[in-house]
Amino acid sequence: MAKNKLYSKEELLKKAVEMVKEKGFAKLGIRSFAEYAGISTQPICDAFGNLKAFNEAVILSINDLYEDFLKTKIAKGKYPPYKASGLAYVNFARREPELFKALFMRSRKGESGKKEDEDFNKIAETISKAYGMAYETARKFHLEMWVIVHGFATQIATEYLTLPEEDVSEILTDSFNAFMKLYKGK
Repeated sequence: MAKNKLYSKEELLKKAVEMVKEKGFAKLGIRSFAEYAGISTQPICDAFGNLKAFNEAVILSINDLYEDFLKTKIAKGKYPPYKASGLAYVNFARREPELFKALFMRSRKGESGKKEDEDFNKIAETISKAYGMAYETARKFHLEMWVIVHGFATQIATEYLTLPEEDVSEILTDSFNAFMKLYKGK
């Protein structure tokens, strides 16, 4: 039996995120994590109750890291906020491929997707106001840009592509301008 180290819930989550970085989200289970952390399963079960709650808490912790990364990249002001958010998404995939996969490349079956829908709608509203587009047009515009950004990110996270940020930036600008011309012309 593993030694019982005393970890707070936050320390367990930090260690679990570390495990996901190294081994991937699919390898995260209560027993595998206990072995990784050098503890028994009891502290994990006490803190989270079950595997589903544990996994949900780990995903929320990873999402917090992603949101901090995103805010930092946008705050630098190197690119306009919309472009900066797309590049941050791609760069998060480049820097933390296993965390990216856990957040954006896992099955969503059984999840509500409510937060993602709310975030998507806010972005569409911002685009609608900023560029004078009807809301539904802005939603379609953002969906098409999102598919391109996500495509880059998944290919980078899986090491299919190794494009530098400058090349991704240029392609995103070209795509943005082409879609903007298309949608503003409608």
